[in-house]
Amino acid sequence: MMKSRRTLRILVGLVLIGGFLLAGCQKIKPKVTQPDLTGTYYYDVSNQFSVGQNDGQNDLIHVFYIRRTDMTNKKYDVEEKGSHSFSEGKMTVDGNIMNMHLSKSSKNLDGNFAGARNADIKKVRALNFTFKNGLLIINRQIFMYNDKSDNGIKLGKVFSGYDWDDVFQESSVTRKSASTQFSSSSNKLSSTSNSAAFSSSISSTAPQSSSEHPNKVASGSDIKSSVASMDISSIQNGDYSTLKGNWEEIAVSGSGLHGGQGLQWSKNPSDLSSNMKIENGGISDGDILLNGNQIYEGGAPSYADYATENGVLTASTDNDDNSTNYAVKFYPKGVPIDMPFNNGVADDTSTNRVIFWNSSNNYSELFMQQ
Repeated sequence: MMKSRRTLRILVGLVLIGGFLLAGCQKIKPKVTQPDLTGTYYYDVSNQFSVGQNDGQNDLIHVFYIRRTDMTNKKYDVEEKGSHSFSEGKMTVDGNIMNMHLSKSSKNLDGNFAGARNADIKKVRALNFTFKNGLLIINRQIFMYNDKSDNGIKLGKVFSGYDWDDVFQESSVTRKSASTQFSSSSNKLSSTSNSAAFSSSISSTAPQSSSEHPNKVASGSDIKSSVASMDISSIQNGDYSTLKGNWEEIAVSGSGLHGGQGLQWSKNPSDLSSNMKIENGGISDGDILLNGNQIYEGGAPSYADYATENGVLTASTDNDDNSTNYAVKFYPKGVPIDMPFNNGVADDTSTNRVIFWNSSNNYSELFMQQ
């Protein structure tokens, strides 16, 4: 009798302990506040999706797959598919900030299609996004429609080969409401000289640097004797030997970076993921390769014009047929960078610096020689 009572007490105790442990596990279970973006989306990557300017024949529709990889709804595998190829990569979100890197540019997924192509989601760095009622909007420029939404269903049919007007049968007002996203002027350098275009494109959207973080001006004692000044004449001739050494990505900038207004700089380590290398007879940040008078991105070459102004060498593309234009700027030590900074980022003229820029989101990467 005593033994059975003792056994009963032990069983009751184990049940109580198990209940406490279960309650504790439920208590520490993380609360998921991030919406799940998993789904299939369609979006127009061209500049022809506009009011009454075409019959829909030149529009380029891409499908974008998002698959969640963790329970916090913050990490995803992504895939973009065009008419001829596809691209894979990773996407992370935190609050309303998105980061993404794909293996190919959006512009390289449609073969030799001649239509204008302005959107490129290969590299998204700390951009603001919204998600509501099946509509994913990135940086107030790229509109992706879930395949279950009205516009998503229609775009999916166009992607599958249906005639645009047969699917939409819409007025110009309806077409305008479906896509107000892309402006060709925001993705191209101006028709002035490449050096001036690159500088003015950045300066026109950037907030002025405050007195708290002014550009650092070189003095004789500031110049690092251990770092030889780069030779911009040799660089223009395709000789990058004066750039050899250790380079570090110091900061990045972009329009609307981290949800800010205008051009915003960041030195957050999570934003600094590129490495500058001198290889294959050229200079590269891992995505853009400058080799002589050619700039490559995703394997497709564009002609690079060179210009020198105030001691700064700029190699840049300026082609209206390009969905994205590029520039690489070389700043020898002692020559200040001709653009304002913010958010604690400042220039250091005591060493050589290189900036890689692309017109997609006015995005720049700043490297300094160590």
